[in-house]
Amino acid sequence: MNLLKVEIDAVEGSVSVHNNGKGIPVEIHKEEKIY
Repeated sequence: MNLLKVEIDAVEGSVSVHNNGKGIPVEIHKEEKIY
């Protein structure tokens, strides 16, 4: 991976993450139950 792009849309209340590699591992938070 040599590219990581983060887009924050305050109007829609969303965050998008793009990369050109295998991916970014994510886990659900044990207490909050969210990513």
